[in-house]
Amino acid sequence: DTIADFSKEIRGKATSNMMVYAYVNNKQIGKAKVTDGKYFMSIPKQKAGTNIQIFTINKYNKKSKIVTKKVIDRTAPKTPTISKITTKSKVVSGKGEKNSIVYIYRGSSKIGQATVDAKGNYKLNIKAQKKGTKLTIYSVDKAKNKSKKLYLRVT
Repeated sequence: DTIADFSKEIRGKATSNMMVYAYVNNKQIGKAKVTDGKYFMSIPKQKAGTNIQIFTINKYNKKSKIVTKKVIDRTAPKTPTISKITTKSKVVSGKGEKNSIVYIYRGSSKIGQATVDAKGNYKLNIKAQKKGTKLTIYSVDKAKNKSKKLYLRVT
């Protein structure tokens, strides 16, 4: 099973009556008893990229091979902000999730994109747009999660 960055549980299959343990950086984050070949354990949410080590211990105190699961980024970035766009705007800026890519579209035509810097800011160049033009802005993070769209009209 994959473990997402919003997961508060780990489920899996193992031999009945064993204990399953989950560790991060040598610290136990969860344990569960295997019942009917299945287990379910509550864990605190982990950051994307975190490695969780999972193993079982049987009634003879024998430890299984450790299985490492990487926590996957499944959280969409927040919708980026953007400066007001007027008919004179040639540069737009705003804030977004670090390292995500902000896209601006007019209908189905992409008119610009920029990568958000380490401080959460981006700046991109666009051609001057006509007054009343409807633009769509959103961002996509490295794990390909897409933010909600922001719509605005050129003033």
